Amino acid sequence: MKNTLNSKCKSLAFAAPVIILLQFLSISAAHAQLDYFSDQKTNGLRIGIGEGLTALRSVYDITPLKPAYIASIDYCFTPYFNIGFEGQDGTIMGVDNHNYYLYSESSDHYLSGTVNVRLGVGYFLDFQPNNKFMDAVKRAYIGAGAGYLRTDITLTYSGNEYGAIYGEPVTKQTVPDFDFEMGTYIDLRNVLGRDRFELNPKLQFSYLPTRTFDGFISRPQSTLRGIYDIASVSVRYKF
Repeated sequence: MKNTLNSKCKSLAFAAPVIILLQFLSISAAHAQLDYFSDQKTNGLRIGIGEGLTALRSVYDITPLKPAYIASIDYCFTPYFNIGFEGQDGTIMGVDNHNYYLYSESSDHYLSGTVNVRLGVGYFLDFQPNNKFMDAVKRAYIGAGAGYLRTDITLTYSGNEYGAIYGEPVTKQTVPDFDFEMGTYIDLRNVLGRDRFELNPKLQFSYLPTRTFDGFISRPQSTLRGIYDIASVSVRYKF
């Protein structure tokens, strides 16, 4: 009887700290969740800077990835709806590897500015995120923008005087710019404040309604318009 009682006491002595620890962890987890979401800045001004890589969709067979720099200012009405302005300063390049065109390379240093609207998953589907990953899922968005893009193209002569070209080259022009994008926002907690910074990774597709986005038209019947993609990451400061 004594041995049985001692065993029960030992079991209770072992189980009690485990139960207390589990209870503490569950309370801590609930508190951490409350603490994580309780002071989020759900609206206000956002200023961002970032960098990305561009890829030209072109008549050229090689389109190297080139750098672009991004600056933005947005106003968030909610975490899932914002309107803003974005500027880009970057390079887009195409290379003719088969010596088919009059110009073997087109390097375009461009400047663009667009006004955009973004709608997140949470705008359409309301659910309670219980961790950082689900918060990023809820804040994943699709967006569209419009503005203008200015080209400054350097063309490299291929040496093939019979290379394909129609009309005169156009190296400088300002054309309408229509953007479509998808991305998300990821909070960077406890960086110079409880909720001051967030990351904005995104993929963007841009359409330019011009036949000379490469700097020239390859053939009279060409219907190709200017298209480029950019993958980028920006850091945004929350006011």
